[in-house]
Amino acid sequence: MAISIDAKYRGIAIPRAYVSIAPRSISLGKDEVFFCVMYRVDCNEEPFDSKSYTAPYSLDGENPFVQAYEYLKLQPEYLGYVDC
Repeated sequence: MAISIDAKYRGIAIPRAYVSIAPRSISLGKDEVFFCVMYRVDCNEEPFDSKSYTAPYSLDGENPFVQAYEYLKLQPEYLGYVDC
């Protein structure tokens, strides 16, 4: 699961950057999910950037990865995303 966005890194435009949640970065709190997002030029490259997030989490909802991606898709910096 990943999304693609037009990103910028240190002033350089990176069209269709591959954005994914690092699998080993996800952890759960009582009602929160903590995770790290990795940015790559494409899915086979090393990350050029990363960001950490805290999102609401519900035991009654989808699995933590799905809830984390749904949270990302609502954030202003991910507007215009495309599912990969």
